[in-house]
Formats: sequence, C-alpha cells, structure tokens
Amino acid sequence: MNESATPSQTSSRRIEYGMIFTSLSVIVYFITQAVALNQQRSQIFSSRQQLNESFNNSNLQQAQIIERSHTLQNKLTSIASDLLELAQKGDSDAKAIAAKFQISRTPSVGQPAATPSN
Repeated sequence: MNESATPSQTSSRRIEYGMIFTSLSVIVYFITQAVALNQQRSQIFSSRQQLNESFNNSNLQQAQIIERSHTLQNKLTSIASDLLELAQKGDSDAKAIAAKFQISRTPSVGQPAATPSN
C-alpha cells in the first residue's frame, strides 16, 4: 500500500475489496447453481427419452404377442374345423375327440349351428 494513504482511504479500499470478494462469491455461487440445474435438466431429458423408448418397445412387444396369439388362434380354429369336418364325414376318432373336448361350431350371425352328425 501507499504510505501516503490516509486511514480513511485504507478503510475504503478494504471495503471495496470486501465488496469485490463478496460479489465474486455470489457470481461463483450462481454459476455453480446454473451448471447443476443444467445437469439436472439433461438427466431429466435423458430419463424421459428412456421412458419413451421403453414405452414404445413395450407397445411393440405387445403388438408382436397379439399377432402371435391371433396366428395361433387361427391355426387352432382351422384344426378344430378340420376335425369337425372329419367327424361329419363319419370318422369315429374325430367324433370321439370332438365329443371329449366338446368341440362344436358356434354359429355366425344369421347361420344355424353346425354340429357333428351321429
């Protein structure tokens, strides 16, 4: 410091240095808070994106399961129809299977029920 400085000037400089230090501390605090906020935003965005991807994958998997279920249902319906056809033609094994598992044709709207002939 300058020896010719009066005590009031020295005191004034100390106050200025204190204000500068306090201001810098506040600025550093706000910068760290802004950085932390930005990181949290990024994490939230990433989590939201992962959630959306999981949801889309889940829907896709459900659609595949439903498609396989429909395919299996169609195959089983075809097998049951073939079995009932054989039973109507007189195949005794087909009649026995149809009777054991109570397989019969359900009528569509406007159609009479088709049952195996005995």
